Amino acid sequence: MSTGDVLSAFKLLKAGKGDGSFGLSTYHFIHACEELGTHVAMMLSALLVHGFAPADMVSCTLIPIPKGKNVNTTDSANYRDTALSSIFGKVFHLIFLNKFSTYLCTSELQFGFKRRHSTNMCTMVLKETLVYYTVDGGTAFCTL
Repeated sequence: MSTGDVLSAFKLLKAGKGDGSFGLSTYHFIHACEELGTHVAMMLSALLVHGFAPADMVSCTLIPIPKGKNVNTTDSANYRDTALSSIFGKVFHLIFLNKFSTYLCTSELQFGFKRRHSTNMCTMVLKETLVYYTVDGGTAFCTL
């Protein structure tokens, strides 16, 4: 892992995002000097060599966010979670994707967590499949 890899990853971070573990912001990395990139590259390389990742680097902090403005905030069903991951973990993730994305492949049937694919596309495929099998009075079963 080189300093250039780390500095490139710093530029790909989304501005203003927080870190649940260390109290850092992506601004700390985006606007950092090149020397920080060297130190982070050395740290991440050492973690790879030793096969160890500190718990703070691989953990996340879950923040509950209300699903709407006028919801009953006393009901836990009215919240969704947002995960604040370690920025060091995000940097490692970006470097890994930059180096190995050409070797990673997914199924054409995967919709979530995939660029230019959404769960709306999955819903459309499911509806079209159900119509195909039920249009002539057939039966279709679906397990979620």
